[in-house]
Amino acid sequence: MVLSDFGAEVIKVEHPDGDETRKWGPPWKDGVSCYFMSINRNKKSINLDLKKPEAREVIYRLAANCQVVIENFVPGTTERLKVDFESISKVNPTVVYCSISGYGDTGPKVHQPAFDQVVQGEAGFMHLTGGPQTDPYKMGFAIADVLTGLHSATAILGALNYAKETKKPIHVKTSLIEASVASLINQASNYLNGGSNPRRLGNNHPNIVPYGVFKCLDNYITVAGGTDKQYESLCKVLNINPPP
Repeated sequence: MVLSDFGAEVIKVEHPDGDETRKWGPPWKDGVSCYFMSINRNKKSINLDLKKPEAREVIYRLAANCQVVIENFVPGTTERLKVDFESISKVNPTVVYCSISGYGDTGPKVHQPAFDQVVQGEAGFMHLTGGPQTDPYKMGFAIADVLTGLHSATAILGALNYAKETKKPIHVKTSLIEASVASLINQASNYLNGGSNPRRLGNNHPNIVPYGVFKCLDNYITVAGGTDKQYESLCKVLNINPPP
């Protein structure tokens, strides 16, 4: 989706029955789920059964004329279907081949599929989301999926430059769990370097004050004072004197 936003021609290969998210509704728009529409804009699509040799031949013809091939199978599946990096790089010696999995290609969960909901819990998002006294909450959208897509798009753009300069194929890999853990940024650093176990703080920030949501007479207001200068400006607006 991100690459198509940048102007790439994207051809999505769907199962013969169609992408499952086409059925994820309501709501619907012209018979198509709004969920599917949100993540498939600008894409063309074809239906192929990759278990059939003739379908693989179509993939080879497409790959020979593409700069990037992206797959989202459980590790080992592309080898079995003969559309893995080694097979594709034979028909396109400068291809950027991106593999997106749930848990990477090593470790005890390598062959397990993954869903955003599960990874949000495993990566720590649900440990950090919600109030101090609430149960763990997931984000209101598929943040693990989105972050993984963004990380993948960034890696692909870098790999395209590599392939152009070296005239060699390159295999880019990422996973939901890796992209999610990498996105914990200051919370991960607070724990790994500062020995502080992150906890749910609701709308408050673990390092910055004032940084949160405050209830006013008629509505809520969000305040973010990220620097001392911003805090001083806030105090002026509120007509109070900042503490020394």
